[in-house]
Amino acid sequence: MQPVWEWGIAVIEWLQPTAETAGVAASWLDALFVGISSLGAGETYLLLIPLVIWCVSYRLGVGLLLLFLVSSELNLVLKEILQHPRPFELVPELQRVATHGYGLPSGHAQNSVVVWGGLALAASCWRDTRSGSSRAQQHGLSWMLASMVPLIGLSRVYLGVHFPTDVLLGWMIGGGLMVAAVTLWTRSGRSDSFGVIPRLAAGVVGVAALIPQQVESAFLLGLLAGALAGAVWKTRRTWSRSEADLHLSDRQRGLRFMVGVSVPLTIYLLSRVGLASTGSPLAGGGGMQPAAAAAIAALLGSWITLGAPRVFIALSLCPEDRSVPEGSND
Repeated sequence: MQPVWEWGIAVIEWLQPTAETAGVAASWLDALFVGISSLGAGETYLLLIPLVIWCVSYRLGVGLLLLFLVSSELNLVLKEILQHPRPFELVPELQRVATHGYGLPSGHAQNSVVVWGGLALAASCWRDTRSGSSRAQQHGLSWMLASMVPLIGLSRVYLGVHFPTDVLLGWMIGGGLMVAAVTLWTRSGRSDSFGVIPRLAAGVVGVAALIPQQVESAFLLGLLAGALAGAVWKTRRTWSRSEADLHLSDRQRGLRFMVGVSVPLTIYLLSRVGLASTGSPLAGGGGMQPAAAAAIAALLGSWITLGAPRVFIALSLCPEDRSVPEGSND
């Protein structure tokens, strides 16, 4: 066993309750960290990010969605290259939650920086005079969102599914992606900022499409392609003011989310129940064929960025979401 793994196992054993303190302490700690870990799961992000797209800011949400999908695909590729074991594969007693695949880098840690870190950064920089929120409230929200990054990383180590080094590398890669995205966003200028991440995402889809795909990777690429196509179509044809959704009522936001999430939930339930023999694509896919996973995901992605916003217009759930002439970006 490599020394870094021995050190990592020692850290996990120190974090987990010992035999003498097991029982009530172990049960509530396990439940706490399982709950925190679930906030970094792909299914959680596929509810959280559409919420941002539909109810907060289309531009911010789509950027986060595409960056999250690029990060997830990169994480899968790196895991296949590095092929590092998980702690419980060396010491089975450490495992507190089920998972699959290789461990380095931690996908939960990497994506927590991209999504929760991205939301924290957006909250700290947001300017909305109509909401009446103070700078102190904005900073408080930003710190609360940012706190999810270390908590999710700690949960993965406690649960015995990642070495501390897996989490550290995940944070570094996620941070690098965030820095690159923010740098490109800033240098491109606000008028063209929406086009930066989509162009990068399109490149990822084009290159990855040439490589034989596993189910989980095919699902991510299908989702990326569908979301990208929907976003490009919407911004070219019926683009609205990027901050318009901020001025919706709470009732409108609630209705938009319920209408919008109905399709992703149906697709997810079909992949888990209706297609029980194949399993969920996000959970490894089971016997589902890559082409089927990619097709389902493409429908989901296009619904999030194009289908749902069009339905909101038809249902009059976006009174300020007025179409503008083609070619306009604002």
